[in-house]
Amino acid sequence: MRFGKKQGPAIRSQLFSLNLAILLFAQAVGVTGWFAVVTAGGILGRSLAANPAMATLPVSLLIVGNAVSTIIASWTMARVGRARGFAIGATVGAFGAACAFLATLTHDFALLCGGSITIGCAAAFSQQYRFAATECVGAAAAPKAISIVLLGSIFGAFLGPGLMSWGEAWVAGAPFGGSFAAIVACYLLGAAALLALRPMTPSAEEETTGGARPLRVIVRGHFFIVAVTGGATGWGVMTVLMTAAPLAMHIVDGYSLAATAAVIQAHVLAMYLPSLISGALIGRFGAGRVMIGGVALLGATLVAGLAGRHMLHYGLAMVALGVGWNFLYWARYLTPHTTICCGSAWVLYSTTLFPAVCWTGKPPSIALRGTGAVATACCSSL
Repeated sequence: MRFGKKQGPAIRSQLFSLNLAILLFAQAVGVTGWFAVVTAGGILGRSLAANPAMATLPVSLLIVGNAVSTIIASWTMARVGRARGFAIGATVGAFGAACAFLATLTHDFALLCGGSITIGCAAAFSQQYRFAATECVGAAAAPKAISIVLLGSIFGAFLGPGLMSWGEAWVAGAPFGGSFAAIVACYLLGAAALLALRPMTPSAEEETTGGARPLRVIVRGHFFIVAVTGGATGWGVMTVLMTAAPLAMHIVDGYSLAATAAVIQAHVLAMYLPSLISGALIGRFGAGRVMIGGVALLGATLVAGLAGRHMLHYGLAMVALGVGWNFLYWARYLTPHTTICCGSAWVLYSTTLFPAVCWTGKPPSIALRGTGAVATACCSSL
């Protein structure tokens, strides 16, 4: 979108605000816990679980916690406001990281699973930072505000996996214990900052329409079906590979934790960097074509993953997976008022087929064979 000479300075002035700075910081520290679990959850689960087939259960529960808490997070903020609601979410994340820290000290697999699902619950709050960003600015500046907040995820992409790599031996006898202790501090810093958020205004759409449309009207629409299918496909395929890849790299193929963390960092960057241009691509080519491009990239992920298990294959597969997820993720923005419904669909999708495949504890090459059909399932609805 191009802005006129008079509009440009006004938009820039809106983007330099305390609220956006707080949301940017909270986004950075909020995703740190998520990607820390993604990086080492399966590895730590393998060492603590009595049954190796359950090694990836902590990471699967991370996704489940996120999905089931989507509606709860929205309900909480509707009643206590953005500032206190977001602070509650960050505090929940600190509690989850503390549970994971205790799990490393006591070697308790169940406690690790509890910490993972709690961190997933906290992520349901942090995923709404971008929507809060649109309430801090005018409609014309909203896309740029979202991009600014998402930049915090890039910092978290380095900090989360980095903490797991650097802090593996910080606490004697408790692998990754020091890492989780540092993540507790990150969440608490985020909670303190979020309490300083200033009151926000309702979105322009809610003001003009008078609120959300009835759910029965939304679910009948073609755009809703496309949004749910695309979002579920992107999240589902990523759940399989993101869960299995660290375990396969570090445990099965013997790559160092630093190398594993580097691949996860590249994957996370690929997830969020395209957000800076995804909106422009959708405006130019249409959401349907961008989503088809996302499906094609998921296909490239399968090709790279099945081609071999060299570091290059892992890297290419995870980068293609990240960009493909990003393109399909934008399906949520095809039509308004779909966030809460996508969350419900995500619950059904993430808690059945894909975590069940991941729990087998097999290398990604096994899981990849089960996702080829899913990667093309949304084409018929585009």
